[in-house]
Amino acid sequence: MAELSRAESIYKVRELLQDTRICMLTTLQQDGTLHSRPMALQ
Repeated sequence: MAELSRAESIYKVRELLQDTRICMLTTLQQDGTLHSRPMALQ
């Protein structure tokens, strides 16, 4: 699979989330743990 450009990546994410109302944002903390929180898409 070819690597996507930044613009193509953003378009792909928008396409995937188009009909989504709630998602989870997960970040990696400095100690290596994951922290997830719900987000409403507007």
